[in-house]
Formats: sequence, structure tokens, C-alpha cells
Amino acid sequence: MNGVAIGLGLFVTLAVVAYTAWPWLARRRDLAESGAQVQLAQSTQGEKLAEQREELLTALRDLEFDYTVGKVLEEDYGPLRQSLLAKVADIMVQLDEVQAESDLDVRIEAEILAARRVLHLEHNQVVGQLIYQQATRCR
Repeated sequence: MNGVAIGLGLFVTLAVVAYTAWPWLARRRDLAESGAQVQLAQSTQGEKLAEQREELLTALRDLEFDYTVGKVLEEDYGPLRQSLLAKVADIMVQLDEVQAESDLDVRIEAEILAARRVLHLEHNQVVGQLIYQQATRCR
């Protein structure tokens, strides 16, 4: 009878722990997935911008080479070069913004994690104090 009661008590305890922990674990997984999706979107946007920058820089190098060998006239070279430089500058600004957003997201996530750890520690201390109080009352 004692073994059955202990087994039943352990089973009920595990069931209660699993039931109470499930929402917390599910929310944590959902937050991790949504954070990964945001980072993926930012990285693909950054990759596209970096690719565009490289294409523009290649076009600028080709224009310089063509001008040096005489394929492009001086009156065409100036406006074309300025246009390419303006586009590269715009892409660089956009890349900086994407990087800043990514850095901000990382800092925010780190602060949230630190706050959760503090709350978790405080919660554990409160629970520990309650258990200690209950144990001292039972003596």
C-alpha cells in the first residue's frame, strides 16, 4: 500500500508540474521562433542590399575602366559616375539602418533575458521562503 501511494503521489506531482510548466515553455518557444523570423527577414534584406552595393561598385569600376581606355566620353562620365556614387551611398545608408535595427533587437533581447533571470531568481527566493515558513510551522 505504501509503494502504491508513493507512486501515485509522484505521478500526480509530475502531472501538476508538467501542466503548470507547459504554457511557460510554449510561450518561450513561440518567442524564440518569432525572434528568429525577424532576424531572418533582416538578414535577407541586408544580404540583398549588400548584393546591390557590390553590383553598383562593379558598375562603377567598369565605368572607370571604360573612361580610362576611352570608351566613355568625359561629358558622359561625370553624370554617370555621380549617379552610381549616389546610388551606392543610398544603399550604404540602408545597410547601416538594417545593421542598427539588428543591433537594437539583440540589445533588447539581452535586456529581456536579464530581466527574466532576475525575476526568476526573485521568484525562487520567494518560493524558498514560503517553503521554509511552511516547514518551520510543521515542526
